Amino acid sequence: MAGEEGVAEDGTAQTRGASFMLVVVFLVFVPLAFTEDFLEAVFGLPDDTLQERARLPVLDLLLLSVIWGLAWWRRRREPRARGLLTWWFLLGAGFTLAVDVATVSGLLSADEVSDRLFAFVLYLVALAILLAAVVGANPRSLLARRDRSEERRDAWKRFGPAIPLFVGTFAAWIGSLVWGMVLDGDTIRLCEQGLGADKCEELRDQASGWPHAWGRAVVQSRAVLDSLCSGAVDQEYFAQLSQVIPLLIVAVGFEAGVFKFRPDEPVQRAMTALTIALLCIGEVLAISTLPRSNEGCGNVLDGWHEYAAFVLTLEAVFVALALLAWAVVTASSGNGFKSAGKGSKPSQGGGNSSGPG
Repeated sequence: MAGEEGVAEDGTAQTRGASFMLVVVFLVFVPLAFTEDFLEAVFGLPDDTLQERARLPVLDLLLLSVIWGLAWWRRRREPRARGLLTWWFLLGAGFTLAVDVATVSGLLSADEVSDRLFAFVLYLVALAILLAAVVGANPRSLLARRDRSEERRDAWKRFGPAIPLFVGTFAAWIGSLVWGMVLDGDTIRLCEQGLGADKCEELRDQASGWPHAWGRAVVQSRAVLDSLCSGAVDQEYFAQLSQVIPLLIVAVGFEAGVFKFRPDEPVQRAMTALTIALLCIGEVLAISTLPRSNEGCGNVLDGWHEYAAFVLTLEAVFVALALLAWAVVTASSGNGFKSAGKGSKPSQGGGNSSGPG
């Protein structure tokens, strides 16, 4: 009985640990990684006032405090769990807030491509440090190439599954930059944006007889409305990705065998769950854009709908591609995904981690 109770207690602890890590990984890769997008969706584009610009570092500080509080709570509740690397977390948090301040102060210009790319790299490094600190993977051990110790293998085992998520997040940031500077610059989604309310009402009245009436004014009005409005992204992009993402899911799940085996660590389960959710959300968003032609006034996608679909489908594709590449790299080193699951055969090299080592 004592043995069964111990097994049940371990199983409960594993479930709690996986749930905690899922919340933390979600906070890092969704709200913290896309703070600016959430702020713009709620408040619109920021004005050039201190109060408007201060929202970014304030929200990031709030999110970092929540992540810190969750990690501290788990540390108190489960002493045997991997502890929070406090100093590394503070370094990552300070790094994040410093980039925020540089961005809102204009030190890193939002209109310069080079500045935005540099800020993306800095944010990515900060997120990596934060996540490594929370999962208990010492960044020094991760970067020590000549270190073959068990500590480094264990660190990569917990941090490695996040690599595809970091790649996908960076791709999404690049997509948002392309959207703002190239795709959505002169997009007209509503007739009123291009011609004014009175002219648009007149055109709609003239075109109201279409397709039953074929008068010249009807045809011309309909042609104006059809040519005036359009979305930022060609529908062919979404149509193609709605077919590509399922193929990538099949390749990742069956060909690479990434999802076949149950991960040992709670953080691995959390990252696997988030990866699957991201791929599915990307596919759902790609399909959701297809019913509309995205051409012609009245048939254009909503701006935020199209933006979210563009960015998240791009992220899903790069997550899947990076996951495939990571599976190949780790398998070639004898420490692939199969070696990380329970009941799988040990690798010939004797290692049991999922990271290069």
